[in-house]
Amino acid sequence: MQVGHPAACFSTHRYTMALNSDRRITQGPWNARYSQDLIEHLPVGLYICDRNAVVVAYNLKAAEIWGETPVKGDPEVKFCGAHRLYAGDGTYLPHDQTPMVQVLATGEPALNVDVIVERRDGSRRNVIANVTPLFDEGGDQIGFVNCVQDVTFLRQREEERVQMISDRFQAQKMEIVGQLTTGIAHDFNNMLTAVTGSASLAEHYLKNDKPDHAKKHLANALRASQTASAMTARLLAFSRRHKLGSEVINVNPLITSLIELGRGSLGSKVLYETDLASNLWLTKVDPHQLESAVFNLMVNARDAMPAGGTISIRTSNVDVSEQMAAKGSLLVTGQSCVRIQVSDTGTGMPVALIERIFEPFFTTKEEGKGTGLGLTMVYGYVIQAGGCLTVESQEGHGTTFSLFMPRDVLPEVDAVI
Repeated sequence: MQVGHPAACFSTHRYTMALNSDRRITQGPWNARYSQDLIEHLPVGLYICDRNAVVVAYNLKAAEIWGETPVKGDPEVKFCGAHRLYAGDGTYLPHDQTPMVQVLATGEPALNVDVIVERRDGSRRNVIANVTPLFDEGGDQIGFVNCVQDVTFLRQREEERVQMISDRFQAQKMEIVGQLTTGIAHDFNNMLTAVTGSASLAEHYLKNDKPDHAKKHLANALRASQTASAMTARLLAFSRRHKLGSEVINVNPLITSLIELGRGSLGSKVLYETDLASNLWLTKVDPHQLESAVFNLMVNARDAMPAGGTISIRTSNVDVSEQMAAKGSLLVTGQSCVRIQVSDTGTGMPVALIERIFEPFFTTKEEGKGTGLGLTMVYGYVIQAGGCLTVESQEGHGTTFSLFMPRDVLPEVDAVI
């Protein structure tokens, strides 16, 4: 019997050489005993089926993973079709699309396939399957061997990690929303004053039989209420919990949306300037995390200008310099990046402060005004996305944060003929 691919679960040649090193082990019943012990104590499930998908051999780990003891040699029991299988993303796999059936149909191995196995009791296990065809001396396929690694625990840990990141991300957004409360309340009060004042004047003119004047003031009331509604919608969209995931995007529309959110929530003392590159490259980011990161920098810029000032946001295409790559980022010299810069005209920072701003729980704000996690979260996200975050500041001359995100392209789509 021949194994159809060198990337099978284990190398029989390697183990044969090891056993041949001591003839006392390889002679007589010792050989069979140690071979069986080796298979039984493998930390992965191993089972062999014939060309009709009938189980002919298996080890204890395989039975543990499947949650039952397979029936061997019974042509009426086709074990590989006895369980519902799903792809790693949870999509149901029809029987003819399972890796075992594919191997029987093509004679080609199916390696490192992420599969979810649904046991008869309804419980599920995440496994990595390596299915390799078996051939006889004449080259005819006689079955397959399946090496199955149970990775359920690892998948659960990964899901917990993603959930923890999502929770921290959401908490950070809600902290930002909380910091905006004062500015939002002030703006809403102005809008409500405009609505009630215009409505009152409209009522006055209607009583005095001046419908044209009343119509003008009703239009003012409607415009003020629409402005309030739009600001509420933007704030709700920002604070809503989103599923994390990366997309290849142009960040300019995102920046434009954040500017509008800032105008309605960061206070009337803040002015805005933008310089968005018209031919900006694409980058692969999580739009919601990037949105949160940039808005966090906008909030910090607002806080650095207690008497008011200007927040400038610029986007541009840049190639990573040798100096930037030497700062310990994941970027390399010459790499193409999208740069997002957030600048303020505030108080600036001394060098000693710049060296600590990304430390967890470090904050210069008054107690109760911040957790000290904002810039840490921004830095963590940018690094996780393969980018770089730098800061330039001088006391009395403002601060500029620069996010460098690697350039990306949209995946090619096959033409439809």
